[in-house]
Amino acid sequence: MDHIRYIHCDSLDLYELARAKDNTSLFIQVARDIMLLLHLAEDQEDFNLQYSDFCKAVIEAEKTRRKNRGVV
Repeated sequence: MDHIRYIHCDSLDLYELARAKDNTSLFIQVARDIMLLLHLAEDQEDFNLQYSDFCKAVIEAEKTRRKNRGVV
């Protein structure tokens, strides 16, 4: 949120901001639950990651699954 410019905003702008914050929060909750289900994280505290870390973890898990199946 460091890049927000302070200009006149109307109710639609505030509504869109609220929706964006809501969508971000929902994404983080769903991503956290998926990581827990896939055993990429042990508990809720393990999810103090950035999105890029989440992607790296998913890629590493896929590499491990491929290695275990004999696919390189």
